[in-house]
Amino acid sequence: MNYKVVLIIVFQLLIGGELFAEKGKRILLVSSYNSSYPTYFDQINGVKSILDEAGVAIDVESYDSKRFRQKEYRDIFYDLIEYKINQGIKYDAILACDDNALKFVNEHQLNLFKNLPIVFCGINDIELAINQNNNRWITGVVEEVSVKDNICLMKQMFPNAKRLNILSDNTTTGVAIQSQIRQNMKRSDIVELNFISLDTLSFEEWEVQLSLLEKEEPSLLVSALRDRNSKSLDFDRSLALLKRKASTPLFHLWHHGLGNGILGGKLVSLFEQGKYAALVIKEIIAGKDVAEIKVQTLSPNFYEFDYNELVKYEVDIDKLPKNSKIINKPISIISQNKKAILGIVIFMLIQAVLIIYLLRNIRKRKKAKNELEYSNGELNEKNNQLLAAEEELRANIEELASKRNELETSEERFRLAILGSNDGVWDWNLINNQVYLSPRWKSIIGYLDNELVNELSTWQDLVFEEDYPEALAQVSGFIEGSSETYEVRFRMKHKDGHLVPVLARGYMMRNSQGKAYRIIGTHQDLTSSYEYEQKLKEQLEENLSLYEEYRTISEELHVKNDDLSAAEEELRANNEELFHTNKNLIESEGRYRLLFNNLNEGFALHEIVVDENNIPVDYIFRDVNPVFLSRIGMEYEDIIDKSAKELFPNTEIEWIDRFGEVALTGNSDRFINYASTINKYYETHVFSPKKGFFAAIFNDITNRKEAELALKGSEERFKKIFDSSKTVMLIIDPETASVIDSNVSACAYYGYSKEELNQMPLKNINLLSVDKIKEKVGLSLSKGRTYYRFEHILKSGEIRNVDVYTSPIEMEDRKLLHSIVIDVTESVEADLQLKKINQRFQGLDNIVHYQAKSINDLMNFTLKEIIKYTHSDTGAVYEYDDRKGIFILNDWSEAVHLTHEAVADGALEKLDCLSRAVITKEVVIVNNPSKKYSFQKGDILQGDLMKSITIPVLDNGAVVALFWLAGKNRLYSKFHAEQIKLLLDTAWILVEKQRMQDTKN
Repeated sequence: MNYKVVLIIVFQLLIGGELFAEKGKRILLVSSYNSSYPTYFDQINGVKSILDEAGVAIDVESYDSKRFRQKEYRDIFYDLIEYKINQGIKYDAILACDDNALKFVNEHQLNLFKNLPIVFCGINDIELAINQNNNRWITGVVEEVSVKDNICLMKQMFPNAKRLNILSDNTTTGVAIQSQIRQNMKRSDIVELNFISLDTLSFEEWEVQLSLLEKEEPSLLVSALRDRNSKSLDFDRSLALLKRKASTPLFHLWHHGLGNGILGGKLVSLFEQGKYAALVIKEIIAGKDVAEIKVQTLSPNFYEFDYNELVKYEVDIDKLPKNSKIINKPISIISQNKKAILGIVIFMLIQAVLIIYLLRNIRKRKKAKNELEYSNGELNEKNNQLLAAEEELRANIEELASKRNELETSEERFRLAILGSNDGVWDWNLINNQVYLSPRWKSIIGYLDNELVNELSTWQDLVFEEDYPEALAQVSGFIEGSSETYEVRFRMKHKDGHLVPVLARGYMMRNSQGKAYRIIGTHQDLTSSYEYEQKLKEQLEENLSLYEEYRTISEELHVKNDDLSAAEEELRANNEELFHTNKNLIESEGRYRLLFNNLNEGFALHEIVVDENNIPVDYIFRDVNPVFLSRIGMEYEDIIDKSAKELFPNTEIEWIDRFGEVALTGNSDRFINYASTINKYYETHVFSPKKGFFAAIFNDITNRKEAELALKGSEERFKKIFDSSKTVMLIIDPETASVIDSNVSACAYYGYSKEELNQMPLKNINLLSVDKIKEKVGLSLSKGRTYYRFEHILKSGEIRNVDVYTSPIEMEDRKLLHSIVIDVTESVEADLQLKKINQRFQGLDNIVHYQAKSINDLMNFTLKEIIKYTHSDTGAVYEYDDRKGIFILNDWSEAVHLTHEAVADGALEKLDCLSRAVITKEVVIVNNPSKKYSFQKGDILQGDLMKSITIPVLDNGAVVALFWLAGKNRLYSKFHAEQIKLLLDTAWILVEKQRMQDTKN
């Protein structure tokens, strides 16, 4: 009996263990950052502190949105998550860390995470977080920085500070918190707030500002990662630069940096936020409904300080807020040995009482005697001190009066020197940043005294842009160095527009500690000196040129006969090459003309005409295709090389302005216009093939336009046309931003039934955010008919490019929007391919006109052009030695081996890409590498596997060279291969020509 019971219990335990293993919980954590960000592991460790004990597995995916903002990267990340989910990975909940991660999860909730609980933490966008209360599947905790508490803390800890410094930049976080401080903190509430922001400064200028901060003025570091020139530093490098240049006490809003120079503050704890989010996930996994858990709007922030920084700035620890945490605080010997020390103290107190009692009587007797002797001596000493002080005060008063007279005399001489000098005088007070610019300083560059303000920004704005970095570096080095004088030349912008060369000299004034507090200097106009030097230089160059010309003619007479035969041979070779080139050009022109003449749309090429102010006033027809001529009813000879105003006197100036903007800026444009002379409507796409020209493709949409006008007739007629139209049409309710009616074509296009499509929110088919959709709907109502280009998603998941024409209509006393949707995916792809082809032609033009020093130089330049054309990360060009079976690097990159042996054995798919290209003589594309390339030397791009394309170069049917391109996030296609091969075919002709030239030399 007992034996059977044991077997049953063991069997049940085995089954239970298997069920538990099958039902093990797993969550997906999506972080906006990567592992190099300071707070990355704080959040993850907070989550793990709760979920590890609960036995919940955690998959971590780094969205890395701070470094990669491109849509292409977001699409790649989406594909990665979708691929993993499609491979069978099941998640019980999703955790989104930081704003961009929440936006990604929210945007793709229906596609990737439908009916999955979603918890977030670290959200700075409070409105975005609170709005999730309307989504029954999402909840979490916000991250709200304690701006006001930290500013009050700074004033409390440094009550004598006259101002508080706010250090920020132009990042999203920096701009948002700056705005929050300006809106919520009135200057009168605390003290003056001094904003020093990198959105108006370079890092070099920022260093100068930091060096002027006083030790008594505390600073709040918001963000200092990117300057006005978009130069970036990571947090650690930025903090190190700040501490090196500034002596100010430094407060922060986040925990990272504490212990490395941050004094402290009320800090955001990413660990606690991750811990809270994990507790919420634990409740949800236990069965609690997400909709019952409201968004937590109180951020768990704590006061924390660095003991070393507190000591450095002499801060009283007892005045810190209650429950403050202090790091790096030394452990007291007393606290370690409390009991032993207490016993010793009690014993010593008893002994002290006995000693005091014995000495008390002795002290009483001596005290009276000592006090009497001391009083007599002290009285005599005080009398002598009083006489000496009176004499010293009299001498000081006389010296002060003398110094005042000397100062007045010196200032008068300085004023007269300024008025009489031909040099401009400037005076910069580094303490209060006040600047004086003399009238002569301003007149050198053409301004009156009252036309320029006496500020440092006046000098910064008027220094010529190319000279400004060097001039600023000289000033910064002068301030930070030990020299008392400096001298630098630069150019300044004159009022009438020309540049004035000046020589700036300065003298530094320092205090007793050696710190600079004032600079006084002059500006000397070097215009006349420069003109004289230029005349001397031109005369010298002219004399040298005449001598060189004489010497050259003399030498040429000796070698001319030898060159005639060589020139004849080279001319013959050039004529032969020119013959083949002309033949190719004729064939290319024929293909272009065939395409040009058979376009279904009207096409015209124009040259813009501008006036003396570069304002477009007319345009000239340079080429048109037959379709264009047939639509306007004119002959080719009647229109070519004639202006628009000559042919069509009523041409409106607004069209000339619109075409002129395209021709002069290079931007493209698309619009619909009405040609009154022929009563036609055209959809026009305008782009600029080169500066000063614009090309226009005219698509006759008269029928569609007339159909739109007809829609305004009656609702019955509109409904009939709407339902039977082959064009995709939707009726939109602007109040709910949803579809309320759709025609048969729309249902067939999107793949939904009429019942599904009607009442569907636009966010389900439009990839824009909900806010952007509402904005476009509002514009359509306010501006009447509008045109947009969107990305729409079909029921199948396919994304298509569409042109949407929207206009307001009234039906049944309701104001609605009527939208016509036209699929232009193929057109968009064609435009992209046309752009790529234009880039190839540009690269080819660069190669053809490149003055190569050798074959290697030409091949290297060709490789660089191809890398730029394909947006690859790296590449190499190898010459192939068929006799030895090796690839020889053409001196391009240290990231690949100098030589590499070809592999001819084994299955074709097992060969490396170089060997496969040699054997097949075809392009080899590797978009899913499984390991590092055999010829790769070390790790490229931090060890990530790279996609690649290998293009063989053939000469008489044999492979003579290979170009290898690779990139971490680059997908290569057959289109790339075709375009690169066309470019290399021409480039290799130039290589052979260079080889013949090198052999001849």
